[in-house]
Amino acid sequence: MQESRLFKIVYHLLDKGRATASESAEKFEVSVRTIYRDVDALSEAGIPVYAETGRSGGIHLMHNFVLDKAVLSEEEKQEILTALQSMSFMKNTDSSQTLQKLSAIFHLRSENWLEVDFSRWGNKGTDNEKFELLKSAIIQQKCIKITYANSYLYEWHQLLLNWVHSNQNGDNQPFIPKPYNWKTYGDMNMEFFRKHQSTPLEAAKCMLRESHTEVMELAKTFSNEELFTKGVYKWVGGSTLGSYFVSVTASHYDWAIKKLKAHKKNCADR
Repeated sequence: MQESRLFKIVYHLLDKGRATASESAEKFEVSVRTIYRDVDALSEAGIPVYAETGRSGGIHLMHNFVLDKAVLSEEEKQEILTALQSMSFMKNTDSSQTLQKLSAIFHLRSENWLEVDFSRWGNKGTDNEKFELLKSAIIQQKCIKITYANSYLYEWHQLLLNWVHSNQNGDNQPFIPKPYNWKTYGDMNMEFFRKHQSTPLEAAKCMLRESHTEVMELAKTFSNEELFTKGVYKWVGGSTLGSYFVSVTASHYDWAIKKLKAHKKNCADR
């Protein structure tokens, strides 16, 4: 128990720079007298910890003690920290304490690391490949150029158009085409992404305008009752046909606009 606490005291001092005996006692749930005994034990073990009295006093470690004895290069330290942090995101593990300890040892703050939100839909294998490229570029302080034409909205228009036309012709088809379903449609989205990697931006915009017009024209062929009354079409299921039109247009457009605004703000802040 004492050995574990001694290490925690060292990590805490490395991270914070200094700490008073009373703060440490509260943090580690022991008495102030025990903290002073721990400081003596650390000192006897060769750790250059010392206490100063006065207003700015407290318990300190000799500046850069651990860092001076590290055998890792700056790039290697960044690699270790970034790998551990990315593993925490991708595998949903809690590595916060380990990260705090390593950041203290390496004198690197977490806000300088790369954070990636992997909570969205998508194939993790594909995401990881992109993440590795981004991580390597950031660690090596290299510029990154990303060219991306988003035809996601267009493809969801096509889902609706194909679904409605097929069922109107007596071919009972689900909205999400096989082999995908509502549990795996994230993989379908990634397939859309890969499909349009070489689609020029202007072409993607033209495709979107045309598919939007097709969806609007198709909606006009239905009455409000047909669109927003449940049970009119058996192939729609327990929802309404209109809800699908809203989903692939207004709802998706709102999502896309928010993404664009966030990206624009991020660029302006740089």
